[in-house]
Amino acid sequence: VVALVLAVDATEGDGAVLVFVAGWDDITKLHAALSATAAAAHLQLHALHGAVPREQQRAVFDRPPPGQRKVILATNIAESSITIDDVGCAGGPL
Repeated sequence: VVALVLAVDATEGDGAVLVFVAGWDDITKLHAALSATAAAAHLQLHALHGAVPREQQRAVFDRPPPGQRKVILATNIAESSITIDDVGCAGGPL
């Protein structure tokens, strides 16, 4: 999943990336793995889960500054409950 997010970041135009994962453990592992990459400096990583405080959940709707890409790591709550208007690519692990 990390390689796929990095490939999308390197090859696609503007827009947030929304990654669906199974649960909180997967969100935290993926967040840590993406934070350890060279691309982390320009990635805004957001976790979207019920365990995240509402203020942090609301940040997924903010557009990142130029030169940064928003990456949202979420459970299926994002699929059925909300619309994030700047998502350009969405998917989940096979």
